[in-house]
Amino acid sequence: MYDYYEYLLFAINFLARPDVPKSFCAKAVDETTIKHGWEPGVKRGDGQRFVIMFKTSDSRNWTDVHLGFQTTATLDRLEPGTSYQLKMFAESDVGKSKETDEITVGTLVHNSSGT
Repeated sequence: MYDYYEYLLFAINFLARPDVPKSFCAKAVDETTIKHGWEPGVKRGDGQRFVIMFKTSDSRNWTDVHLGFQTTATLDRLEPGTSYQLKMFAESDVGKSKETDEITVGTLVHNSSGT
C-alpha cells in the first residue's frame, strides 16, 4: 500500500503544471542587450520549458520568447536607452504556470561621444 501511495504522489507531481519560476531578475549589459536569470519552481512538470515576455513600457503588445530548458537568457537587438517590462512563465505538456511579477529594466544609453 505504501509503494502505491508513493507512486501516486510521484505521478501527481510529475503530471502537474509547473510552478511559477522563482528569483526572476534582469540586468542591462549594454545599449541593446538585457540578460535574465531565474530558478525553476518546485513542481517542474513533465518537460518544463520557459517563456519570457517583454515589451517597451509604452507598448500594450507583449513579445514571447520561447527558451527551452535553460535558466538564463539574453535579449538582444533592443533599442538603446529604452525601458522594458518583462515577465515569464513555465510551461509543460500538462499546462503553464502563473506568470511572474513584472519587472522593469532599461537598456543603457548610447554614448555618442566615443568615450
